[in-house]
Amino acid sequence: MSAQTRKEALALLDRGDSIDVLFSEIALPGDGLAGIRLARHAARGRPGIKVLYAGERELAERLKLLLFDCSAVLEKPYTVDQLRKLAA
Repeated sequence: MSAQTRKEALALLDRGDSIDVLFSEIALPGDGLAGIRLARHAARGRPGIKVLYAGERELAERLKLLLFDCSAVLEKPYTVDQLRKLAA
């Protein structure tokens, strides 16, 4: 399942469906920390959820303290193989 907006993603998380991995940009349009806020919301309702972020290396380094232990960052540009490895 996928969501195109933060609002859709929140609705999916709140529905209670089984979600193993949350994949989000670190920064979303209009809110530089929206991806991190989305992950925090997910972690409250789903402890231990794996979070994969996509983002520029510089941004990821600056925000490293805000990222979860069970998260990883895919540096742009990334490949489908890199995504699969981290999501496994």
